[in-house]
Amino acid sequence: MKWPMTVILLGASVLLYGCSRRDRDERAAMVDDLFGQWKSSRSPGCAIGVLQNGVFLLRRGYGSADLALRAPIGSDTVFDVASMSKQFTAASAGLLITQNRLSLDDDIRKYLPELPDYVDRILVRDLIYHTSGLRDYISLTEDLTDSHTAEPPTKRDYLDLLIRQKGLNFPPGTQFSYNNSNYFLLGIIVERVSGMSLRNFADKNVFEPMGMHHTHFEDDPSEAVDRQAIGYEPSGTGALGPSFSPIKILFGEIGDGGLFTTVDDLALWDQEYYAHKLGGELLHDLLLRTGQLRDGTKLNYAFGLYVAPSSRGVEVYHGGNDFGFRTRILRYPQYHTSVICLCNLSTISTEPLVRKPKSLPPW
Repeated sequence: MKWPMTVILLGASVLLYGCSRRDRDERAAMVDDLFGQWKSSRSPGCAIGVLQNGVFLLRRGYGSADLALRAPIGSDTVFDVASMSKQFTAASAGLLITQNRLSLDDDIRKYLPELPDYVDRILVRDLIYHTSGLRDYISLTEDLTDSHTAEPPTKRDYLDLLIRQKGLNFPPGTQFSYNNSNYFLLGIIVERVSGMSLRNFADKNVFEPMGMHHTHFEDDPSEAVDRQAIGYEPSGTGALGPSFSPIKILFGEIGDGGLFTTVDDLALWDQEYYAHKLGGELLHDLLLRTGQLRDGTKLNYAFGLYVAPSSRGVEVYHGGNDFGFRTRILRYPQYHTSVICLCNLSTISTEPLVRKPKSLPPW
C-alpha cells in the first residue's frame, strides 16, 4: 500500500502535513497539556522533539533538570539515555564490521578468551541480537555491594562475574532474550579490536563526524557535565530525591548504557537514518538488519533497535530505563517522522507519551 505523502505520524497522533499555522499551534498546545503535570520548576520533567524531514515540528522542555538549581529542561539538556545507548555501541561495532576488522560470525572468545569455553559457541551476532544465552550481569551484581557506601564494582568486577558463569540460560541462537551482558561485552570487543576506549572510538568515529558535540559515553564518574539532568525517583514517603544505584553507571560502566546526550544531538543522529553519510549504505543496511535464530525464525531486533511492523507501518524504536531516567526514540521512516522523549523521573512512562494513538486529533 502506498501511503499518501500528506500523512505524517507524530507518535502522539496522526499529523496532516501542510495544515495551517493556527492548527499547528492548537496541536502544540495539546502536547503542552499532555506534559502539563511536569511543567513546574519544582518537578522533574521531559524534553521532547518531533522531527519531520530533519526539521523540528515541535521542540519543548518541561520541568527542571536539577530541582536544587531549578534549571529548566530544554532540548540541549544532557540526559542519561540508559538502554537507548545500545544503538551507538552497535553502530561502533558496525563500523568495525564494515571495515572488515570484526565479523558477525566471529566467536566472541576470539576477543574475550577469558570467558568460559561453552559447549556451543557464542558469536558476535548473538550479542547484537540478544541470542547469546548469557546471564544478565546486572542481576548478578546485586550481591557485589549491599550499601551505598560500599566500594563500587568496576568493569573488571562485572566481567569477572560473567567469567565465573559456567553455564548459559539457553544454547546460543535458540532464543531471543534481551540482556545487558550482550552489549556490555560488545563494548569491550569494540575496545579490544580498535585499541581505543569505547568512549574515544565513538567520539572519533560517530559523534564528532555527526556534529553531536554534547554526546558521549560517560566512563568517568567524577566528570562534571554541563547542563546535565539529574534522575529522580519518589522515596517511601513520596518525596522526590535523586535516584541512586550502587551498581552501574555511577562507576563508569558503559556499552549497554551510559550514553549522555540531548534531544538536539539525537535529532542529528535521526537525520543519519536518511543521509547515510556515516559508513554509507553498507553501514545503514547493517544497522537495520534484523536478526534471526539458528532455525531461521526472524526477530524484530536489529543493531540496538527494534524494527517492527505496526498498524501505522514500520516502527524503529528503543527505550531506556535507569536511575530515574526514562527515554525513548520512535521513528516512522515511511513518513520521515520521529519522536524523541527524554525524561528524568522514574514514574514517567515514555512509551504512551510518544505514541498516544487516539487522544489527540490530527496535527
